Amino acid sequence: MSYKNIISAFCHLINIDEKSILSCDRIGGMTNTNYLITTKNERFVFRVSGKTSNQIINRKNEHNNSVLMSELGINSDIIYFNENNGDKITKYINNAMTLSPYNIFGYLDKVVDLLVDTHSSGAKFTNTWDYLEEYKLYKKIVLDSDVVIDDKYYHFESKILGLYRRLFADLGINLFPCHNDLVAENFVLGDDILISQKLYLIDWEYSGLNDPMWDIASLFEESNFPKHIERKF
Repeated sequence: MSYKNIISAFCHLINIDEKSILSCDRIGGMTNTNYLITTKNERFVFRVSGKTSNQIINRKNEHNNSVLMSELGINSDIIYFNENNGDKITKYINNAMTLSPYNIFGYLDKVVDLLVDTHSSGAKFTNTWDYLEEYKLYKKIVLDSDVVIDDKYYHFESKILGLYRRLFADLGINLFPCHNDLVAENFVLGDDILISQKLYLIDWEYSGLNDPMWDIASLFEESNFPKHIERKF
């Protein structure tokens, strides 16, 4: 989609004149295409959903959970959300700085506070994030794509699923609102009216009720936490 078409679609969705657009710039995004759109009055992020991501994400659940987190001040403000195709418009976080696996360790106190706020929020998520169901969905997509899977994979698969079932039987799962995709880039530091710097947790595509230990494990794995920092958690 051309920048002209992006601007046209954006203006149509929030009912503003195209003449009010000052700039449109492509910004980061792993499974979707994101644009930073600057108007005469404010800035927005326009997410154009990727075709593949819509195969694995329930946009209705994402919409519900994203709005709840925005109301709690944990997520950025939602302006528009299309549950059919996943397109989304949010307010841009002022002076935003996206965290990375290299700088996240300087903000761990804020990360911990944000996760505590999320897990203890009592937000009314209507869906449960189920590892086995998600695994089956991903596997089906791969097999339907005619990808050849090495025979060794199935031996590995049985071990992983067996381990999961044993852990589930021994420990059980305590369900709380979870993000479930804690790559460092989903933490964004920005300005706030009440405090000089505030940390936000964005992109609630995979969110749902889950055991908070999943979020902690995701955080450790995605940012390659050293063992001595893991132990502090």
